[in-house]
Amino acid sequence: MNLFKSAFFRTRGPGKQSVDDAPLGAEERLGSRPRADNVVEFLPHVNANFERNGVPPEDNPSAERPSAGRAGLLDAPQLLAFFSQEHHECGCHDGAIHRTQSALEQGRNGLIARFQKLLELMIERRMAEHFRLHDSLLETEGLDRSVERRLQLACERLEREIGVLRSEILAAADGKGWILEALNQYQMGFLRGVKTAIEFQLLVSVAEEAF
Repeated sequence: MNLFKSAFFRTRGPGKQSVDDAPLGAEERLGSRPRADNVVEFLPHVNANFERNGVPPEDNPSAERPSAGRAGLLDAPQLLAFFSQEHHECGCHDGAIHRTQSALEQGRNGLIARFQKLLELMIERRMAEHFRLHDSLLETEGLDRSVERRLQLACERLEREIGVLRSEILAAADGKGWILEALNQYQMGFLRGVKTAIEFQLLVSVAEEAF
């Protein structure tokens, strides 16, 4: 078996780390805008978190948001980083080394746990941002209706995203939802690793008997 490990497998390097959840809304300096006479100069952090449509930009300001809801969340850089990991190769490595049903289940559960932790971090960031925007809404109440509406829209968007993330955490516990494809890739890789390892071991046995 030592010959098999050294000749056939490469040592797997550390897995890609999940990208930390970036804050909602990147700080940017807005151009000068005319202000109504009854509007005080708002704090910079209030205006800096809105685009022209009144909705805070996504975690990556340079990336376009194709649509709100699930499509926008899946474009978050931390989720893109998670799904870009080599789940198939990871499963292949684990299958070749362990080759048991319990190891497969353990690997799947570990993948689910990492994904749920990532979603929990995303929720925490969005809850903090929701609190901050709601506080700004209270500060600017009665000053400018358009600013109030923009803050309300931003809060509503965060509430929707938090709801979607929570539902995905529950779905992931059953191996469903967004995590399903990654789980399938891991399992296919695991089975391939088991098959390849057994075939290689049989070849080594035949070669030893020939001598």
